[in-house]
Amino acid sequence: MLVAELHGPDHEILADNRTGAPKKALIGRVLPVGHPIHGALMGTLVEYRRNPVSYDPDPDTANPADADPSGGAWDAPGASGQGLQMDPDVRRAIENAAQDRLMRHYRDRGWTVTDTRQNHPYDAIAVRDVKRIYLEAKGTQSGGHSVIVTRNEVDHARQHPGRCVMGVWSGMRFVDGEVDPETGDFRILDFNPTDPQLNPRDFDWRLPGDDAT
Repeated sequence: MLVAELHGPDHEILADNRTGAPKKALIGRVLPVGHPIHGALMGTLVEYRRNPVSYDPDPDTANPADADPSGGAWDAPGASGQGLQMDPDVRRAIENAAQDRLMRHYRDRGWTVTDTRQNHPYDAIAVRDVKRIYLEAKGTQSGGHSVIVTRNEVDHARQHPGRCVMGVWSGMRFVDGEVDPETGDFRILDFNPTDPQLNPRDFDWRLPGDDAT
């Protein structure tokens, strides 16, 4: 039996491989044995029906001394890599600030940028002359040594090699309830994920006895 932690009310729209019909997949992660929430919930019944798969960079490449005591479960200052942010208002503020900063970066350099974050495996499209690239933004209060990426984001980047870019704003902080634009580091990286850089974080989990497709 597994214990899964859901990433708030967010979900992704996925296509059924057999029928092509749209499905909603809840975003979350499977908690390891020894995690305090895993121990508290083991053996209890969960009514959610579907969870997706997402990946993050291999934690073995990070400095173990930088690991946060929660095992990377939460997004917080002092953590090595991005974790889950359970406060929906904080999560939304971080995501919006990171995406706005990335889109502004390209607009200031003459690109035409379109927000595509709804129902797409990328946050925006940037076009200049005949060049077209896909933008993905990640914001985190952690050190940003790793970020959470979904299976759809990885698949899309692999289908469009050399055309995907990720903007990572790490070390984000809040002042009076707002993201402080003067804090943290902002990096823009080519997003060309390879297997050695990825570590399975979450899984499709069909609950025992659930035969629904």
